[in-house]
This record gives sequence, C-alpha cells and structure tokens, in this order.
Amino acid sequence: MSQNNQNTSHSSFDLVLNENWEWYVNDKRIKRKHHESLGDEFYNHSNLAIEACPFCKISMRRNWHSQRDKPEDDFEYEKFILKFCTKCAYWKFSGLESSQQCMDSPTNIIASSLAAKFEKNTPDGCSSELAQYIVRNPHYLHEIKPRRLETLVADIFKQNHRHCEVRHVGGPGDLGVDVLFIDNEKTKWLIQVKRREKAEKPEGFSTLQSILGTLLLADEKHGIIVSTSGSFSRPLEKQRGIAMDKGYMVKLIDKSLLTQMVGSLVPNTPWKQFFLESSASANLKKVRDKFLSIKLEDFRMSRKHGKQTDLFSQL
Repeated sequence: MSQNNQNTSHSSFDLVLNENWEWYVNDKRIKRKHHESLGDEFYNHSNLAIEACPFCKISMRRNWHSQRDKPEDDFEYEKFILKFCTKCAYWKFSGLESSQQCMDSPTNIIASSLAAKFEKNTPDGCSSELAQYIVRNPHYLHEIKPRRLETLVADIFKQNHRHCEVRHVGGPGDLGVDVLFIDNEKTKWLIQVKRREKAEKPEGFSTLQSILGTLLLADEKHGIIVSTSGSFSRPLEKQRGIAMDKGYMVKLIDKSLLTQMVGSLVPNTPWKQFFLESSASANLKKVRDKFLSIKLEDFRMSRKHGKQTDLFSQL
C-alpha cells in the first residue's frame, strides 16, 4: 500500500478495504487481477512480527485483540493489530470482522498514516503535523521560515505549560521579543528565536548582547534564547554567567533540546482519527467500539515524547 497515493480522499491515512468480496484502495475499486496481491498484503499487515518504523528505524510497539464469537468457532469473529512508533507517531493497522453467517464476506481493513505526505508551508495552528515532520527530519529546523519557527516555539511552550500565558509577539516593532512566556510564578520571560542554517556553528555572543539589551529596555530580568544551532559559544556562556551575577537570568535552548520539546506536539493516539473519520471503519463495528474504548496505557506504550513535559525547568 503506497503511502504516497495522492488519489485518497482521506487526509491523514491510506486505506485498503475488502468488503463483499471486493477490494478498494482509498475508495477506488480494484480490478480482480490485483485481489491476490492485496490479500497477501492484508495478511502481511496482520502478522505479529516486530517491525521498525520506516522513518525513525526504531521498533514499533504492538497491540492486538482477537475474539471468537464462540469458543468452538473455527473462524475469528473480530481481530485487529496495531503497530505504532512512539517517537514520530507513524502507525499501521489491520482489522477483520466476520459475520456469523457462513456465506457472508468478512470485512478486512488495512490502514496506515500518511507519514510521507506533508505540506511544508503549514499554517499556524498545524504544529502537530509540523512536529511529526521535524522529528523524522531534524534538518528541517534549518530550513523552516523564521516566523514559522517562532510560532512553533510558542506552540511548544503552550503544550508544555498549559496553564501559563504564551503569546507570539514577533513582527515589526517587536523590540527583539519573538515569544512572551509568563510562568506559574507570574515571572515574565522574553524569548528570542534564532533560525540558523547550520547546526555546526555555535550561537554567538552577539545574540546574548541582543537579548540583554531587550531585557534592559523592557525593565525585565528573565530571557530565553532558542536556537537551531547545536551549541552556544564559550564567550556567550562566559558572559551569561556574568549577567546572572548582575541579576539577569538567560536560559539557553539548543537544537537538541528544541527537538526534544518539539516531540511534545506529536500526537499520542493518531490512529483514533481513522476510526472517528473513516466511513469504512464503521463497517468494523465491534472492532471499532473495542478499539476506541481502549486507553493509551492499555496499548503498553509509554510515550515520553507526547506527554506534557517540563523540559524548560531542566535548563
């Protein structure tokens, strides 16, 4: 099943469906000469073997459910298996539901997230899709438009500090402030976001000078530098210590920590969108109801990346 199929009417997943002895791929009926290969693909999806995420190359977690209508039945009445990448939220699912009538066709479904499909010019408010793309392609942090990086940083702070005030204020007349963050203690943090084209070049002392000047003019004491550089220069680190002795607190977020924080925007249970949106999934009523009733912890998946995480406090 191609992840790049552009004929699908579904925005977030590819879908293969077998119903009434016919196969459909993204709602398009498939010729009988392809039925055998699609059947093979369904059974390949249905196996319990451990698979690696095609993007992150880490082993995907698995969850499955199988139930016969009666213990003596020879066929499985309902069955599904889900495989899920806990880092980037790529998922693949196969499900089967059989009728109690021996002549009725079982309903078979294969679905997987459209992990390879992404529009880079996502508007503000679509940071979940952008976060998934960045987790899979960290280099994009060096290509993203500066203003979109600012709004992404604002969304990261909103996700990790849901009861705090966060505003994107970057633009003409921003006086060097890209994001305003007010924490639980009512402390105001002025954030400057720097998109650098290369991670190898450290963020320089001039950036610290800039934010200290902004803090002085705004009569504030707390600032944050977020940079796509992989490190901060020694002069910056040294002068930051001197500034701290004078009462100015400036926290630093480099590319590594920023990528970790981006992970908080990756969805925890993206596969549920398939069951809520797809008309085809309604045909798997028993599997659908069982699936939607299961909590995240029932999938034996501990997601560090998707949970609300106060990485900021670790700086």
